Amino acid sequence: MSVQFPRTNTVCYKFGFYLTDALIVVDAKKEVSAINEAMRMGIPVVALIDTNTDPLGVTHIIPGNDDSPKAISFIMQHIENYVKEGVAAFEASRPARPAPRASVTPAPKAVVAAPATEAAVTEEPAAPVEKKAARPAARKTVKKDE
Repeated sequence: MSVQFPRTNTVCYKFGFYLTDALIVVDAKKEVSAINEAMRMGIPVVALIDTNTDPLGVTHIIPGNDDSPKAISFIMQHIENYVKEGVAAFEASRPARPAPRASVTPAPKAVVAAPATEAAVTEEPAAPVEKKAARPAARKTVKKDE
């Protein structure tokens, strides 16, 4: 079974994978192929752009030094905090989920005993059937002419 995503012409298998909502790139110069793929799939790209990088294909530009580990961690921590705030706001705005219903089990039916007869018939349970072990495949032997 396949599903066609509405914003692209890509046909994917159901439950195969889901498109991401955004792509965050630290060094756009090194990740050109990822940016091109995201553009083709219609995924917005957020990138940390330095003066030596072409911002072509980047949807949201964050100007900054993409070579410094401190600058990268500073910006990524802020992005992480904003994402957490957004998720919390989304969860708070959602209506409360109803409590799951308690499963109702039907009352057991009354058992009516059959009248006793003189010759009671008892059935013995059938003996368990043993499965036969699979026969190993026959091996072909090749004789070498000496």
